[in-house]
Amino acid sequence: MLVATGLVSALTLTGLLAFQDRENADAASPARANATRDAIAYESLQQISRSIELAGALERHGVLGLERIGIRGFQSLVVSRLGGTIVATPGQWTLALGGGWACLSWPRTAWRDPSVSRGVCSGAPIVRTPPVSAAALARSMQCIERQQRAAFDAALVAASISPSSRGADPRFSTTSLADHVNRLGHVDFRVQITPDGVTFMSKTSAACLRPTSTAQLVRVVLGSCT
Repeated sequence: MLVATGLVSALTLTGLLAFQDRENADAASPARANATRDAIAYESLQQISRSIELAGALERHGVLGLERIGIRGFQSLVVSRLGGTIVATPGQWTLALGGGWACLSWPRTAWRDPSVSRGVCSGAPIVRTPPVSAAALARSMQCIERQQRAAFDAALVAASISPSSRGADPRFSTTSLADHVNRLGHVDFRVQITPDGVTFMSKTSAACLRPTSTAQLVRVVLGSCT
């Protein structure tokens, strides 16, 4: 009797595990049928993917910091705020958000050339999350835009300084940055020059352009220069 009971229990457990495996495989699938379920996660990763690519392009112009700002804002204002989670595995992120999943992956030698697909990344666990509306995602993205507006303006201004325009001054000295801003004419931000760098101020945020010790690179950080 005990043997029969144990056998039934084992078969039941095996059936449950097999069902869970099939359920996980279905959830992980990037099939077109799952597009609606994965839409929020997919759109969110598309946004951060574009931010990473932009940050990479600006770094090639000597402007650092935008990637860190973008990722931190995404994690706090989208993922955490909307009840999602990111599972990081080598070369990829799985975002669980709004009841669906999306995978951001990049080649080993090209971190700033990511691609996004629906479903979980290979080998990542299935994490369940509560539903999220498109309107809630839009509000979170708008919050990111307001928080990072000044940093974005500062980075683009710094990247627009061409080597031929710097004259005898180092490319990213506080003086050359201030002179370049003054030549721009009408802009949607205000600046404040300090010995530590140039503060950019929008209606909703502030960011500091701070030259490195060699003045060959400049770093963007949130908040005013000290």
